Amino acid sequence: MKRILAILLMLFMLPTVASAQTYLWRYLSSADCQAEATGKLRDLCYDTVLQMVFKCVPAAGDCDTAGEWKEVSGVAKKRVYISATGGLVPATTGAADASQTELGSTDINRIAVMTVDFDASTDEYWMAHFTLPENYDGGTFTAAISWTCTADAAKGVAWFVQLLGMVSGDVMGATDFGTAVEINDDGETTNDYLLTAESAAITENHAGGSGTAVGGNELWIKVYRDISDGDDDLTTDAKFMGIWLTFGVDALSTED
Repeated sequence: MKRILAILLMLFMLPTVASAQTYLWRYLSSADCQAEATGKLRDLCYDTVLQMVFKCVPAAGDCDTAGEWKEVSGVAKKRVYISATGGLVPATTGAADASQTELGSTDINRIAVMTVDFDASTDEYWMAHFTLPENYDGGTFTAAISWTCTADAAKGVAWFVQLLGMVSGDVMGATDFGTAVEINDDGETTNDYLLTAESAAITENHAGGSGTAVGGNELWIKVYRDISDGDDDLTTDAKFMGIWLTFGVDALSTED
């Protein structure tokens, strides 16, 4: 209900153009609102992947280009960044322990960065956890990963992300993580800072076997590299720097 009210409040805040249409607006949902090619003036589209609402503001005729779908900012989002050193590597099938990589040749341009290195010959894992804010809206998540490589640039890495929610009293290690969502990314030039595109929607599994996470629950994050995936052809370590996790919130809280 809060989302619907927010959408309605924002409906007329974006500019519109003259049109012969007589209706006020229509509502649709899509996995890629900005790819919709038949939007009419003032149409609203809920993007089920990005969990965002877009409004059709055509230059002429229908909304048939991405730029004519304008984001409606009434749906609040929160982004959390966890660096590689903010998590840990499991003793079993874990990636390498966090280590410092130093890039640059002089004191003027030298950068030191902590990374967790994922091998090119074995599937390896990294984990972290944090407490969801009280205003978390119970929806799905998206993720983006920052990483680099020091050799064999322009090759790809297949990252996967899984989530597990837990409340006090749940047994740790007794419930599988949710379905893994893949994030493919190609390197560019050696030592480039790389940030993947935002993932598709990620649903957490909930310890205890029922329900979904709510604000105040603990959320575990698992990241792994699948070296057998067809999109993974980087022949050297993929140096994981951190992960962005994005989710919806109902309103600002004292935690923000």
